[in-house]
Amino acid sequence: MQVQTWRENAACKGVRPSLFYPEDELEERKAKAICNLCRVKDRCLEFALASGESEGVWGGLNTRQRRRLARARRELKVYVGL
Repeated sequence: MQVQTWRENAACKGVRPSLFYPEDELEERKAKAICNLCRVKDRCLEFALASGESEGVWGGLNTRQRRRLARARRELKVYVGL
């Protein structure tokens, strides 16, 4: 898949975008449930991390979870000397 064409295969295609910017825990769980069925979830997550998406559910992770993942990746790079 080329850049951004992964969106054509996303399970969320056609779902109202506001669901992925949840206002409560129930909406977040619904968004994550869709992500968990998605075959391009990893590409979505990598896009969000690379582009610095600061809000919403991307690749099955909320904002806090993505921040933790990004921090862990940075720490790992320092640890292994990359």
